[in-house]
Amino acid sequence: MNKLIVSGLAAACIAGAAPAPALAAPVERLVDNAGLDLTNSADSALLRKRMRRAAAKACRAESPVIVYYSFQSCVSDTLARAEAQVASRRSHARAVAVKSTH
Repeated sequence: MNKLIVSGLAAACIAGAAPAPALAAPVERLVDNAGLDLTNSADSALLRKRMRRAAAKACRAESPVIVYYSFQSCVSDTLARAEAQVASRRSHARAVAVKSTH
């Protein structure tokens, strides 16, 4: 799979601009990782930059009225979830690489 799903909870990013039920749904952004070697540090840095951009867009998506602290918290939480996906894929890629050398 060449896409990661970066999902930000708009509720963490918005300063009361809409009723609570409307804020509960996550906003998802796809991040392309095609052609990137997740075991390579330069490619990992590029992917992290893409994820940060997508996280900011996801956290900003619901409203232009954002409290800076809440926005930063949303981006941080979103990146943590995305990085967990990357860590899983990186482990898989390393395992496949080791297996193919034996």
